[in-house]
Amino acid sequence: MKKRAFVFIDGNNFYFKLKKTSEKLDKRYSLLKFRYRDFSKWLAGDNELSDIRYYIGAVKRENHSEKSEQMYAAQQRLVGKLQQQNVNIIFGELIKHPDKTYHEK
Repeated sequence: MKKRAFVFIDGNNFYFKLKKTSEKLDKRYSLLKFRYRDFSKWLAGDNELSDIRYYIGAVKRENHSEKSEQMYAAQQRLVGKLQQQNVNIIFGELIKHPDKTYHEK
């Protein structure tokens, strides 16, 4: 009997690790082209892959500023790609700090 495997992906950490790996290998890996289901199957190994969950801070539109609109559109493209691969998206909250950076909570 196979054991069941669940894969949980922290979207923020995954993004920065993929970016860092890209720089080291002098290649460009894209979140939109990444094969999350194949990666998850590889992680599960011989176990039955039961679920994949991708955790990400929900981008909110702020007074329709150009930056927030760009971030929102990019996130919607990623969400669409994840859904195509049957990955469940779990939205958290993004907090804007006084230094104008965003942090996931």
